[in-house]
Amino acid sequence: MAEGWRAFQRALRAYGRATGARGLHADRAALERCLDQPAPEDPAALRAVKADLRELVHGGLPEGAAGEVAARVDAALRVLGGEVATEPVRVAVEGWPPGADAGLRAALVGRPGGGPWMLPPEEAAALVRALDGQVLGGAVLAVRVALAPGQRLPAPAREARDRSRRGGETPWLPHLDEEGAYSLTPQDLARRQAALLPGPVVVDAFCGCGGNAIALALAGRRVIAVERDPGRLALARRNARALGATLELVEGDARALLPGILARHPGADLLLDPPWGGPGSAGRPAGWSELVALPEALLAACGRVLLKAPRAFSLASLPAGRSWTWTFERTAPGADGRATVACITCLGVPR
Repeated sequence: MAEGWRAFQRALRAYGRATGARGLHADRAALERCLDQPAPEDPAALRAVKADLRELVHGGLPEGAAGEVAARVDAALRVLGGEVATEPVRVAVEGWPPGADAGLRAALVGRPGGGPWMLPPEEAAALVRALDGQVLGGAVLAVRVALAPGQRLPAPAREARDRSRRGGETPWLPHLDEEGAYSLTPQDLARRQAALLPGPVVVDAFCGCGGNAIALALAGRRVIAVERDPGRLALARRNARALGATLELVEGDARALLPGILARHPGADLLLDPPWGGPGSAGRPAGWSELVALPEALLAACGRVLLKAPRAFSLASLPAGRSWTWTFERTAPGADGRATVACITCLGVPR
């Protein structure tokens, strides 16, 4: 924002010197309010303004052309500014994926019932910021706000803009790398997922630092844990030793090793917790082939299959031939009263 504001002001001042025109948006806060509108009356116009600002920053335009672009931005901002709504507005959330029950909807919205709701404009703006456009189970959520003509929502408070992963708890494994610190399954969730795989033999195809494998072993399962990164496998070994869990650790690529393991242990349950790609990746859409990259034919030799998937994972991509159920695992509510979806537990049982 700072760089865009400076480029806009430089070009607008130059345009004013050349033409005698005066810009109306000399206040940076006014520009920020326009750009931060959660539900603009004219989304296409706002997108055009943002594109023009990017061009002012990166386009290398001649001074005259830059001034014309800045004047166009200024004119658009006068229209887009609108009047800030002060009375409660009607808000509805649409596009929920299958399995998003009333309890989940209430937790993510921070309000009981299925909506629509009459919310103060500030709360409506925060909800748009948090949920509008979020991909959940492969479906895209849309927050619809009924605003009077010429009205806009206020810019969300800054604390409502950070929807990064909540946490802060001390990891329950003592030895983690950077990826493990981000992706470690919380202990209660690891225990609940372990209960869904009755065993007696469970193959963890993407062991990582060992969190899920250790939870399975402590629940009494015989666990064969596969990991292709020797450094991460060493961390899993240290964690298992520290927590008194017995794992059969195997170094290598699951795609190459699983056929042989399943031939020796037909009907073994399969746990899949593949790497997601680090912070921010949970919101990027992905399907079975991109996330898991295992042939579906392998599943024929398995008992139960449990996939821990990011919240954007396309549920429609789950392999056929199994009966799938899923649970949207949500965080505890934050200070705003709303939870977020941390991941999806997908369980496939043979038909």
